[in-house]
Amino acid sequence: MKLKEAVVIASILALLPHAVLAQEDNSAQGHDYFGGGIARMEYDERQNAFNFFNAKVGAAYLKAGWQLNDHASLEGRVGLGGDATGDVIIGNSTVELDYELDYFLGAYARVGLWASDAFYPYLIAGITGFRHTIEAKNGGTAARLTTGGRDFSYGLGADIAISGQWRINLEYLRLYDDRDTDDIADIEYSALAIGLVKTF
Repeated sequence: MKLKEAVVIASILALLPHAVLAQEDNSAQGHDYFGGGIARMEYDERQNAFNFFNAKVGAAYLKAGWQLNDHASLEGRVGLGGDATGDVIIGNSTVELDYELDYFLGAYARVGLWASDAFYPYLIAGITGFRHTIEAKNGGTAARLTTGGRDFSYGLGADIAISGQWRINLEYLRLYDDRDTDDIADIEYSALAIGLVKTF
């Protein structure tokens, strides 16, 4: 297990006693919820420790959450991404890369504490899977590759209540990171998101 994964899991476990105690709190501030949002997704690829290609794409997603109590919830997400174009140097040639995020799926656990009646900061961790397509063009030649991956994801966020049933959601997630593998290419995926959810 990677060190950062162990730190995130340990942090969530440290908050679980508060989540268990909250089961007896009849004035629960948490409810099941449904919503969506937009995200700025960043795909960063390095080859042999050198910067190779970086793409920033927009994405839209839907999510549904099951609130266990004031402090813990389970959440599922599905989203679609946009595309981006950039040039890379390979040998003596300039190659144009078209990057498109086809979709992403995620399942997560959130653990947090209500800092006030309207502000709920939390830690989030889970699994994210994605599929993307990269097309390389060099002159009249083009090659297209569709692939994907799945990895442990973690981050932090906050819900801000704006009415009895509506919340604004802000979040940062590290979705995918294979820098500790022996592959030639190291890939990182992260997302900065803002959304709106309705509680039930």
